[in-house]
Amino acid sequence: MMNIIRITTTKTAQERTDRAFYNLDFTITDSALERVVATVYTPESRPDSDTPPAFIGTITYENGQIFCSLPKEAAIAGMMADFENFMALIQSAVTAETATE
Repeated sequence: MMNIIRITTTKTAQERTDRAFYNLDFTITDSALERVVATVYTPESRPDSDTPPAFIGTITYENGQIFCSLPKEAAIAGMMADFENFMALIQSAVTAETATE
């Protein structure tokens, strides 16, 4: 029998606000949130459209740090506020999942 030493799960979600459309990829390792990457697109972007979404930048949480790559013209403060809300929702879901394991 194999000795499993680590369990890593990656999930993807999508969220839309007035400021942007976000594709969120997050990684959970051994029941702990390890990484969240928000790929940011213009609010009009539609993932199910024939037209590719218009990329703005990324916001990343990793190892307790948040960093971003956004153009200075972007509504950075608002996008960071959106990201903080997403982080709270994701952390809540991770905590709830961990409690049921």
